[in-house]
Order: sequence, then C-alpha cells, then structure tokens
Amino acid sequence: MTGRQCCEAKDPVFETAHNDLHNLFPAIGEVNGDRSNFNWGMVEGNKREYGACPMEIDESIRRAEPPNAVKGDVARVMFYMEDTYGFRLSDQDRKLFSVWSKQDAPDAWEIERNQRIAKIQGKDNRFISQYAGAASATPSSNTKPAEDIVNAKPSSTKITKQGFSCDTKKTCSQMSSCEEAKFQLKSCANTGIDGDGDGVPCAKLCK
Repeated sequence: MTGRQCCEAKDPVFETAHNDLHNLFPAIGEVNGDRSNFNWGMVEGNKREYGACPMEIDESIRRAEPPNAVKGDVARVMFYMEDTYGFRLSDQDRKLFSVWSKQDAPDAWEIERNQRIAKIQGKDNRFISQYAGAASATPSSNTKPAEDIVNAKPSSTKITKQGFSCDTKKTCSQMSSCEEAKFQLKSCANTGIDGDGDGVPCAKLCK
C-alpha cells in the first residue's frame, strides 16, 4: 500500500484534512478526473475544453487554472488548509493565491457555506469570515504575513499608466514589452510566463 491509500489508512491528520468539508466541493467528473492532483496556477493560452465551464488544464506541466469566478474560493481554501493542518505553501503559491483572493472576494454563497460548515464542524474558514481584516483576526503560529494581503478588501482591476492590466494577457507572445511581462508576473502572479522560475519573465523579451 503506497501513496494516498497509505496516507488514508495510516495518517489520521491526512484523513481529517481529506474529509474536511471546507476542502470538499462538488465537481464535474470529467473535469475532476482531468485535473487529477495537478497544482493550481496560471495556464498559458485558452485551453478550455469543457464547454461552458471555463476551467483550463495543461497536462504537460501538470497545472490547472480555475475559472475567474472561483479563484478566490480556491485561494482561501488553500490558505485554510495551510493554517489548519500545517501544509506548507511555496512563496510563489502564496503570492498567486493572494492575488486570486483579492480579485475574487467572498460572495454571499461562499459566506453562507462557510457558516453552515462551521455549525457542523465547529470551525470556520477565517480567510472568509475575517476577509475584511477584522481587528479580532489573529494569525496563528504557522501562518505568514501574506494573510494581511489575503484579508484586505479587494480593489478594482489594477491598470497602470502604461495601460497594463491583469484582465486578459497571459502568454509571452501577447506581451508588448518586457515591462508588461514584469507587470504580469509581479502584479498578476502570472507565473506561467516565468518557465524556469528565476524571476525573469519571457526570456526572449527580457534578455
């Protein structure tokens, strides 16, 4: 017995995390199967193969990008899982999820769902309930200052004086300059344009 089956049988923390209602969502079988255990992230281009469901999955890099309407939901679950179970997020993931959480604030259903789960499990997702940065919010010992960004009120789409924004452009071929590529990487957490992870986007543009 190896991998997930072993964890489910031998690790009570894994089993609790696996069954945590905050981490469970209904999903279309085909999409869930294709997504597998790929990392969340930005997918270059428009790899949308599920009809009206704007989910993007790139098997070649084992990465999945959720629809814009639920990116914040995904981010807040990831922060909750780290906060509750000590699963460590990379700095790159933390920056990406912080951007997603700001761009997609909790809606009425996410808030209601959180409250319902809290009544059942006795614990809410504070990254939803304390989203506006309530004074009572106290980071736990295994969280990092990035939560201050997560809990901040969302701002309107950022547009620079050069006209750059996080709305549409994703690939290096769509960038007008190295400056725009750097904006996409740093302000939009578009990690897909930094293939080797060295912090320099679009090598051909930013030589």
